[in-house]
Amino acid sequence: MKEIRDLRKKKGLTQEKLASLSGVTTVTVNRAEKSGKMRHSTYIKLLTILNNMEDAISMPVHSSL
Repeated sequence: MKEIRDLRKKKGLTQEKLASLSGVTTVTVNRAEKSGKMRHSTYIKLLTILNNMEDAISMPVHSSL
């Protein structure tokens, strides 16, 4: 699925890293990107990680800790 691949690349992640962060296999990420065939739960896992990364990147850093 182009959406997953594009978001992953935009975040600078490898398929291996996305798989690790989302709790699926690299084969699953590869298959999802190429054919778009995946369980709905897998789709949600991948998008959750990719969207949360965007939130983490845009969060301000507080150096007073």
